[in-house]
Amino acid sequence: MNVADFFHWWFGQLREWIPRRWRRDAQASRDRLVVEVERGATRVSALIKGQRSDFGELPPEADDAQAAALRQFVADQPRRIEQLEFQIAPGQYLHREVDLPAAAEDNLDEAIGFQLDRLTPFDPQGVILRCGVASRDPVGKKLRAWLAVTPAARVERILGWLRDSRPAPARQPLRPEDRDAPLRLRYRLTARKRPVLSWALVLLNVGLLVAAASVHWQNREQQLIAVEQALSEVRRDAADAAALADTVERSRAEILGLRERRLASPVFTAVLEDLTQRTPDDTYLQRLEVRDGRVRLFGISAAASNLIGRLEDSPLLEGVRFESSVTRDAASGRERFSIVADLVAAPAAEAGS
Repeated sequence: MNVADFFHWWFGQLREWIPRRWRRDAQASRDRLVVEVERGATRVSALIKGQRSDFGELPPEADDAQAAALRQFVADQPRRIEQLEFQIAPGQYLHREVDLPAAAEDNLDEAIGFQLDRLTPFDPQGVILRCGVASRDPVGKKLRAWLAVTPAARVERILGWLRDSRPAPARQPLRPEDRDAPLRLRYRLTARKRPVLSWALVLLNVGLLVAAASVHWQNREQQLIAVEQALSEVRRDAADAAALADTVERSRAEILGLRERRLASPVFTAVLEDLTQRTPDDTYLQRLEVRDGRVRLFGISAAASNLIGRLEDSPLLEGVRFESSVTRDAASGRERFSIVADLVAAPAAEAGS
């Protein structure tokens, strides 16, 4: 850890002493570059003193001229922008909640990352993960954690374009308020600081370190007692270490098996999108099942026989057929159908990506 990283960590610790309402008001008034990531569009604007200045939409592919124009847009602002904020629209990120043992809180990122293949349909190597504690159950020694996952490609492209500003991760916000709220990812746009200001910060932090050391020394006895109690608990739990290791190994084998099965068939979101595009407006799906490499569709349609031809054209399905006879729905006068199809195995190149 270099000096800059240490000071960033130290200011993060001091930030926790500030009331949350003050922090929220200060965050709302901070100058920042806002990147709104929506389906099929990425818009950029600058927020300076509460006034918005639009840059416009970014092209879907990398463009050196567009990257240079974005950096110039940042440089032309009346005040130096200190923060970059991505606002990932609902539908462009996955939001979930999961139950975990209370002991997982100290290493929450690692605990969730280990199960990411089971919890999401994404490749863990190509996503940005944000997580936190939603609620705790001290009696049951459990906690409920939230996680938000989004593909990293669009975010990393913008960060790469701003390489001259040296983007660095900033302290992340709390969980999205609800599933219809955007996911906000924040980064610091660092710049070279003046030597006088740097020395002032050094002196300030030295003073704060001395004060913190004094408080630490006064609480030393209490900390030693807490450490001894924690050590006693670890010793009591040591007898269960072998059983816990076996459980972890079995869970790992199950996760690997699930991942292999998932990679052997199309991602559920791809199947759902394909079916949505191929289902005509006069057809209503009442139930959709995707299980054991097979898709079942139940619903009513003005012409159920036409659905077979539409679904046979799908590159994700094969063996499309009626599972039972088509019947007439007395209420709507339409045809009630039950169609079954097999999922096409994913190509080797796609499964390895």
